[in-house]
Amino acid sequence: MPAKTYPHDRFLAATVLKLVPKETTPNQITVARMFMTPMVLWLLYEGRYDLAVPFFLVTAFTDMLDGSLARTRDQVTEWGKLWDPVADKLLIGLVALLLLTRHFPPELAVVVIGLEAAFLAGGWYRKTQGEIVSANWWGKFKMLSQVLGVTLFMIFLQTGVAALATASYLVFGVACVLALGSLFRHGL
Repeated sequence: MPAKTYPHDRFLAATVLKLVPKETTPNQITVARMFMTPMVLWLLYEGRYDLAVPFFLVTAFTDMLDGSLARTRDQVTEWGKLWDPVADKLLIGLVALLLLTRHFPPELAVVVIGLEAAFLAGGWYRKTQGEIVSANWWGKFKMLSQVLGVTLFMIFLQTGVAALATASYLVFGVACVLALGSLFRHGL
């Protein structure tokens, strides 16, 4: 049975995915995200926000790209179902860890990182119980909120515009609410 597609899958299939060679698999894009994450971290650590922001956005975009590619080309694999979320959590979790521990209240860092760890543990547990763990809207909006929150904060660090930091805090709050909603809606 083909995977359920989302509106953004159809949009990407009509635009960006046409540029992806047929021989490129979603799993290759997931692996690329895993290799790109340390570069994002290094740029952030070095304070190179001028490069970190676009590199982070490209790396985060690969999450949408691999999922849409898998669903629209009917290339969903067990490996991808397991490692795509791991690659996402590595990117967001490690970037959040670096930014949050350096610039945010420690309580927020603990909540965001704890929720990411709970998602990984819960997904792994559900998979070991034979449940099908697949993408859902809660997780998609949570990831989008996290990417937006991180991006706003990196731009704040680059520009010093305080309103961006405030917006980042608010967006991270939304991401936490979405994460909690997902935990309660889909359970661990």
